[in-house]
Amino acid sequence: MLAAPILENEDKRIKELYDYGILDTPPEFNLDEIVFIASYICHTPISLISIIDKERQWFKANLGLNAAETPRDISFCGHAIQQDEIFIVENTEHDERFKDNPLVTADPKIKFYAGSPLITSTGYKLGTLCVIDYKPSKLNSDQERILKALAKLVIQNFEMKKLFKKIQNDEKNLIQHAKMLSLGEMASGIAHEINNPLMIITGKTHLMKEYIKENKTIDGTYLLNEIEKIEVTKDRIKDIISNLRLFAKNSEKEPLQPYSILGLLNETLLLCNEKIKNRSIEINIEHSENVKNIYINCKPNHIRQAFLNLLLNAYDALETVENKVINISFQVLSDRIKISFIDNGVGISKENRENLMKPFFTTKEVGKGIGLGLCSTKGIIEEHKGIFYLDTIIQNTCFVIELPR
Repeated sequence: MLAAPILENEDKRIKELYDYGILDTPPEFNLDEIVFIASYICHTPISLISIIDKERQWFKANLGLNAAETPRDISFCGHAIQQDEIFIVENTEHDERFKDNPLVTADPKIKFYAGSPLITSTGYKLGTLCVIDYKPSKLNSDQERILKALAKLVIQNFEMKKLFKKIQNDEKNLIQHAKMLSLGEMASGIAHEINNPLMIITGKTHLMKEYIKENKTIDGTYLLNEIEKIEVTKDRIKDIISNLRLFAKNSEKEPLQPYSILGLLNETLLLCNEKIKNRSIEINIEHSENVKNIYINCKPNHIRQAFLNLLLNAYDALETVENKVINISFQVLSDRIKISFIDNGVGISKENRENLMKPFFTTKEVGKGIGLGLCSTKGIIEEHKGIFYLDTIIQNTCFVIELPR
């Protein structure tokens, strides 16, 4: 028996294979259909999509063979990937390379094999689409042509899956990048958020020291009252830092969980209140009492990110406006909650509305944004089975989030 040889570019081939993420994945209907067609066209009882790993051949699709994988060194497909054309063995018993192969002498007792290599766009061979029979056989030219065409369909399927995976990763990276940009924009505001409470603590402790020095008979009520104010301020700093940590962490694997929609907004505002106040922006939150009991099933950090994007977008839009206002309103519907973010800024022109949600589209000056905020917000909301849109009926700029309750 001639063992399946190792390719000269094996290390690069294996790296390419692993980049596709094919190995040990579940069966797929369209690939199962391809092996069925190959078996039907070539009149064979067995057809496989065989992927050649380091030491094994693993079957992504399998028709007629009672095995999920076999050792690579005894595989026929290990030989087939040595060439670009179909590899055919018409009668294994008359072929010195295979007549004493365990797959020939024992089950499944292969007598005929034909495999068309699965060649990637970069020229690496991941495996084969092959057909197998228990008796000697041949393929005519039409069968060979169809087998090669089906092999190309298999590799196109792999390419599409790889591209889709890249798009998903790029989208996650865009959202994470938008989050980091938001953190950068918040930096000055966070300094104020933490600095102001620290000034209160510093002032209170100074007053307490002076009070103790000036009063021989200490008034315990006064001291307890001042200590209580310090405790409240300390808790505020703790909440700010806690929310900042939550926001900054990589939340890709964050689980879905029930969360108060009003709580999400308040936690987001905690991170940017001072930044907004420093621009003299008035924030009005309108909601009915029952909103306090409304929960959504969500990834909390993702929704905070969406809220923050809209708050910072409104912050930028209000830069040149005299009386700056952001209105946030809640409307409880039968199956969903509607949140509207309205600012009285300069508004969005009709010609810009069409491109507003596209990645990297921005109307801001150079250096003030790269156009990821609204795009990432749209992605986050749609991931949560909601909708995000610009309400053009309202005169002022009004972005609306609708999420399932």
